[in-house]
Amino acid sequence: MKKKQPRKSNVEGFVNRRRMGTIGDFKSSVPIKDAPDRKETAGLNNRRTGFTEEGGSDYDILRENEETTVNEVSSRRLRRGQKKPTKNPIKRWWRWRKARRERLKAKRANESRRRKILRRFFKILLWGLIIAAAYFFLKTYLTINSIIERDPNEGAIAVCEEPSADDVLTEGDSRVNILLVGHGGPNHDGGDLADSIIIVSLDAVNNQVSLLSIPRDMYVEIPGFGQDRINASHAYGEQRRKGQGVKVLEQTLEQTLDTRIHYYVRLDFKGFIQAVDAVGGVSLRVTNPVINDYNFSWMTEGRPLNVPKGQRELDGLTALLYARSRYTSPRGDFDRNDRQRQILIALKNEVLSAGTYSDPRKVNELLSVAGSHVRTNIGLDEMRCLYDSASEISDSSIISKGLNAENYLMGTSVNGASVQVPKTGNYNSIKNFVRRLFADGFITREAAPIDIFNGTRQAGAANDLSNKLKSYGYNIGEVANAPTRDIIGITIYEQDGEDKPYTKRYLEKRFDVEVTDGDLPEGITSTAKFVIILGSQ
Repeated sequence: MKKKQPRKSNVEGFVNRRRMGTIGDFKSSVPIKDAPDRKETAGLNNRRTGFTEEGGSDYDILRENEETTVNEVSSRRLRRGQKKPTKNPIKRWWRWRKARRERLKAKRANESRRRKILRRFFKILLWGLIIAAAYFFLKTYLTINSIIERDPNEGAIAVCEEPSADDVLTEGDSRVNILLVGHGGPNHDGGDLADSIIIVSLDAVNNQVSLLSIPRDMYVEIPGFGQDRINASHAYGEQRRKGQGVKVLEQTLEQTLDTRIHYYVRLDFKGFIQAVDAVGGVSLRVTNPVINDYNFSWMTEGRPLNVPKGQRELDGLTALLYARSRYTSPRGDFDRNDRQRQILIALKNEVLSAGTYSDPRKVNELLSVAGSHVRTNIGLDEMRCLYDSASEISDSSIISKGLNAENYLMGTSVNGASVQVPKTGNYNSIKNFVRRLFADGFITREAAPIDIFNGTRQAGAANDLSNKLKSYGYNIGEVANAPTRDIIGITIYEQDGEDKPYTKRYLEKRFDVEVTDGDLPEGITSTAKFVIILGSQ
């Protein structure tokens, strides 16, 4: 058959266009005028309807017959296994989740073997991390709750936030005093005696810490038990008051030193050894050596204890014996107290170091030690706050003292027992020393100048008050007699200058008077922030 030739153009270089169809000439059999209403088909041709394995979308179903309605489309969709749309968010989420899992399953069916192995490896690793984190969290929670011995009615002091001037009542409210008690523990001769007694006083206002060692042989009055060495107070409480050893020791210290004890931490010898070993030992510079001490040969397989001068790394057992040794030291128990504070600082540095908290093994061992050998009344919130405060304090801001520093005690014998007693016959000078060591942080920070004038006929009254206020950390300036000696009561004047709200609050509470900002009495001149005029009662 002869092939039909294309029609030639009348103009050279141009080709005639193909004939166009007429309007309405579509392949669809549905006339435009008879197309379904737009409202009826709204939302059918979208992502939710999609296409099915049976073929076609909902809109294609609608086009199969011009008489098809929206309800008929829904019926067909249900017959094909599709879910009817729902407004319930839970059902919608569940359907989305099921569809997502099916898509992932189909996608992973085509994965390579290497990709499957990597995916399973990271999945196992993720679950391992989750389980490890849950384990440490649970162990930490159970350990802390097992070591806390706290009366639910016992009020906690503020250690996280700085109290306002209206909240403080007595000098020392800015500090947190923690009693550290070391004792032998079970299966140890004299295990209930307090072998180590240290008061840790935290001044969060000025980021300082003061350590005070209490000699175990100090002869004191034990409330409810008479006079004895202070280390016996813990044993009395444990044996005669059913586990109240720390409570009795706290009462004894507060009465003897005129200072408040807020919290305590008690640790036995075995726990101390394990704690030092858990952090990898302690590093310290030995200036007070221990040479040829055979008193602990039963713990060292017959070898003497030798810790010479210089930088030393001590394991748990050596650190314990170094802290307990006293018979080969020139000052006996006083030298031992110095070593105990030294080891305490070294252990603090190791425990708070990044190397300890980044090592899960060390953390796990410390938690095990704490759960079995440590008891405290510090709550969870206070632990966090104390940890934050202690982390910011450097060794240069730690003041380490013993009662022998000012030569307050002397040795004697009472009923055949060797004891330490105050040289002055009473504890007044020791109380003043402790108050200065634990001076209130707000008072020392404000350092408000105070002048004192004696308006009574009692000679030396102003000097006595000056010495007492100095022991609390007040900045005392001029001490003199007032022009008249017949003043009644105590008056405190506040003069112009920078506000000192904490000092003002403490003075008002101490003397139970209200500070006045009026003019000074005639004949008294002073430039101090506060002026105290003593009068007869």
